[in-house]
Amino acid sequence: MSAGLRIDVPESAGLDAALALQSALAGAAGPVTLVAGGARSLSTPYVLTICAALRDANGPAIAVEGAGPGFMDAFSDLGLFGDLMKMEFPG
Repeated sequence: MSAGLRIDVPESAGLDAALALQSALAGAAGPVTLVAGGARSLSTPYVLTICAALRDANGPAIAVEGAGPGFMDAFSDLGLFGDLMKMEFPG
């Protein structure tokens, strides 16, 4: 994925983080990389914000760096594993 907007996922991504993410994604003109190395828990609103961007035909391509169990489990726990797999996970 080419260079673009990089967004640090907070350790505990709650509603405030989801609102900030929504704003950042709305203004993204190109690909987005979520830097998730420090993320331990993602709230439902945060996960759904990512899913909404992934499902938007005009939304940015999204890659994830450093996704740990907390990031991955947040999608699986909500039955959104298919959406998780729409993102790139570069080596």
